[in-house]
Amino acid sequence: MYSLSFGECKQKSSTQNGRMGYQTGKSVAICGDHYIVGSPGANNNTGKVDIYDLDGSSRCINGDIENGNFGVSVDLTEDYAIIGSHGAAFIYTHRHGECKLVCELIVPKPSIRFGESVGISGNLVIVGDSLATGGGAAYIFSLISDECSLDKSLVSGESHPVSFGQSVAISGNLAVSGRVQLMMIRWE
Repeated sequence: MYSLSFGECKQKSSTQNGRMGYQTGKSVAICGDHYIVGSPGANNNTGKVDIYDLDGSSRCINGDIENGNFGVSVDLTEDYAIIGSHGAAFIYTHRHGECKLVCELIVPKPSIRFGESVGISGNLVIVGDSLATGGGAAYIFSLISDECSLDKSLVSGESHPVSFGQSVAISGNLAVSGRVQLMMIRWE
């Protein structure tokens, strides 16, 4: 974690002793005094993530899907972390120094790429799936009182593979999904 205002390293974090095969740092995100680091190759590709606080405390969440690459994508808010895995995505709380699974995000017929990209803003979550039928998809979920529900399925509408959902971001009612060409979607 680097302080841009002071131009110095405030905290160095290294998980799994920095071993190359663990892909530590493949995905990272920051919010306030918290940051999250994905290591999808850790634990024989089961994967793991570490959430750090600027006060020096940290907590670890280990994946439990064989070859699931838990932590291939991550994002977080002050209270929640969303973690992508190959074929799955999960939301955890990270309040009071503890992590607790809130929900596994479910869609009909996910591909092995569901969860390859994730984002969270307020009570909205987006999950990408570049191999979904129809050229890829991005899914919008609501997160209310630790309950998750699928709100919208956004698809590319292309008849050929275009990898829609390969990268995603969300802020308010604006969602962005990357593919061969950038797409922006606004909804009411």
